[in-house]
Amino acid sequence: MLQDDHVTVQEAAEYLRISIATVYRLLRAGKLTAVKVKPQGSKGSLRVSRKLVFEFSDGNSKTASLEQAPPPIRSSSHPKP
Repeated sequence: MLQDDHVTVQEAAEYLRISIATVYRLLRAGKLTAVKVKPQGSKGSLRVSRKLVFEFSDGNSKTASLEQAPPPIRSSSHPKP
């Protein structure tokens, strides 16, 4: 059941077309949730809620909710008209 309800951090990043680091930022911000899966003898890994990944992708364009738009590029070599 866990396999059907959750995806790896990498799979979530690929689906959302964002970096793995951004998935971790979303997890820390509480925009996504995850569970830790720890097979015997290993450190474990996180699995992200598949439902929340889908919901996040429907309501957001890439990382618009995390990052501000970059400032406009200004060229000092060309005076303003």
